[in-house]
Amino acid sequence: MYAARTGSDARISLSTLPSLALKGVAGAGVQLRSDELPGDWRLRRGTGGKLTDQHGRVVIEGSMDAPLVGVELAPGGERWLVDHGSGRYAIYDFEGARVQDVPGFEFQDASAITWRWKDAASLVGITEISPDEKFPRYPDSDVRPSATLLFLYRLEIHGGTLYALKAPEPPRSTVVRLDGVTLQGALLLSATVPEEYFGGMPEQQLGVYEVE
Repeated sequence: MYAARTGSDARISLSTLPSLALKGVAGAGVQLRSDELPGDWRLRRGTGGKLTDQHGRVVIEGSMDAPLVGVELAPGGERWLVDHGSGRYAIYDFEGARVQDVPGFEFQDASAITWRWKDAASLVGITEISPDEKFPRYPDSDVRPSATLLFLYRLEIHGGTLYALKAPEPPRSTVVRLDGVTLQGALLLSATVPEEYFGGMPEQQLGVYEVE
């Protein structure tokens, strides 16, 4: 297994990763986990950004070098996943102490991995594969992906372990998109054409999948 226990960034080959299968489950009536902040908590963007609690107290403060682009509270409410931009993520405890960094895993022709909580002990992430010579970048630097890859990162006391997830095969000329995580930690997947990948309507719902 590939274990990134040092917390350092790593450029690795997909072939070196252990993999986990995804199993389709009943999708009727599933409820997706909300990424909204609890109560009167606020993410105040600006110079670096600040996460404030219901009393206005600053819990996490960003900087010019590590701004607060996004924050997500873990299931159970004990830790925060903080997006510092440019593929940089870190875990903070509920009181705002930085616990660990998520390594910046790099794959050939791939964007930085976008992470979210799967459950209280692991993250699920997706990256877009886009060889420039085939799918040139949009003016705003988004890409039209030719494929996507899904990952699971199991958090440990000193680092974690990265797994590749075996996603279902999408219909021709489409790519897999992660549309959300259910309250039970299952993944809602869809297939989209590359031009509609960022914010567009899916061509087809692939279903809800659990990690085996």
